[in-house]
Amino acid sequence: MTLFGNRDALGLELQPLSPNWERRYAAEQTAWAALRIWIGGVNLCDHVAEGSNQLQDAVNVPLAPLADWLVRSWAHLRFEELPRLYAASDAPHENLRLWGEAPPVAGLDEEPWLESRERWWSNHFVLAGAEGSFLPNLALARSHDRLICEWAPARTVLPGAPGWIREGGLRAVDWAVAEEGVAEFAAFIAEWLRNERLETLYPWAPLADPIRETHADAKLELELLTGHSIDELAGLLGARTGEELQRSLGLTPAGDPSASPVTQALRDLPLHLDRSMEPPLAWLRDQSAEGAPPGLRRVRAAALDAARTTASDTEAGYEAATAVRRELGLNGGPLPDAMDLCTQLGIRCREFEGALDDGHMVAGGREGRGMAAAVLRNDRTQADWVRRFEWARALGHIVLDSYRAGAMGAASSSRCVGYRRRRSAAFAAELLLPRDALSEITGGVLDVGAGIDIFEDLMHRFGTGATTTAQHLFNRHFLSSRAVRDDLIERHAARP
Repeated sequence: MTLFGNRDALGLELQPLSPNWERRYAAEQTAWAALRIWIGGVNLCDHVAEGSNQLQDAVNVPLAPLADWLVRSWAHLRFEELPRLYAASDAPHENLRLWGEAPPVAGLDEEPWLESRERWWSNHFVLAGAEGSFLPNLALARSHDRLICEWAPARTVLPGAPGWIREGGLRAVDWAVAEEGVAEFAAFIAEWLRNERLETLYPWAPLADPIRETHADAKLELELLTGHSIDELAGLLGARTGEELQRSLGLTPAGDPSASPVTQALRDLPLHLDRSMEPPLAWLRDQSAEGAPPGLRRVRAAALDAARTTASDTEAGYEAATAVRRELGLNGGPLPDAMDLCTQLGIRCREFEGALDDGHMVAGGREGRGMAAAVLRNDRTQADWVRRFEWARALGHIVLDSYRAGAMGAASSSRCVGYRRRRSAAFAAELLLPRDALSEITGGVLDVGAGIDIFEDLMHRFGTGATTTAQHLFNRHFLSSRAVRDDLIERHAARP
């Protein structure tokens, strides 16, 4: 057996075969193997063959079509974290299902709406590269420094299909580890094709490293990452040429489109933007020129260390916030002004008026250089508790998000979904309303925090909104049920 990648992350394990059965088309002529696909320690290829009751742990398939799909789709997998038109979830199967149930967005007919969904499916679901083979229904989608791997039962069961044992699951694995394994697999198949004198089957077959040597158009990569067309980006930033657009985005020519806090923030912002976003994005770009202050580096190191061994993204945010409070000597008391705290840590801070309604914050910087955060003032962020939460969320991104191509960028909007948003929200809630304070005020007694006087005191003393306060009480196990949580939100959310 040969293993590419890692069984505990993403691994492709194969035993080469010399088939004696009929091979009907060119892709079947070579590179046959018994294949196991490992995701997070789970072998997705465990199955029972039709007409059998014996468990088998590999499927016999031609590998060249799978390698071809990976090479052709890799730009989409690397940069298209969310589909441009629809982003309800970072779990690809769930997103596909919800997309199929949703009506088209405004201004788009049903046919292009469905075509867009099909294009996204074809670049993120392994079955698009099966070419007649039976493979698990596995979907792949990047989420910053992770690869989301989700598998589910096939939507259509074909005659002769295996009975898959692993019917559904999701794992988030390290992107770099996954990419290395896929690159090794594609290089191995390319060499196999060359050895069989079949390098003309695919344009990538002559390449020593097909995944890394096959590049999509730089404009396409930028559009996939940001979710915006080149014309939209140029109009948003007032750029008249390609060179001006690159400078406006903080990118170098022909460089990685993710190597800027601006492009990473755009990834998290809504589909429809106007020129009101140009000033905060330009400011974010310009504030990354100076060196990062030692105090911020120390706080980031403490946060990352605390989050490293947690079991979930929410727990990572909580533990990181607890570590930051400890590092800054804040104990369990109310947080001073969140913007002032960010400023004291050396983060360049500013608020912008007149921004779009569906956009609350942008933050980011460059590795070893400056960090910046801006809250966008609109009808929603006029509320003081929303403003405090967005500043705390920005700090959560800055101390916890990893660098990608030497940059870090994030935004807060309805389009931002996934683990970074969950983690930064938990960080903000714990930073503003620490567990130690909840324990002291409630006496550690279940549902005491649901009392009107105590709940309102928590909101006023710690400057948090009703939804954040109720959700945090529930997550920290101070409320007995979701019904109690929901009742608190319903009763208090509309109150100042």
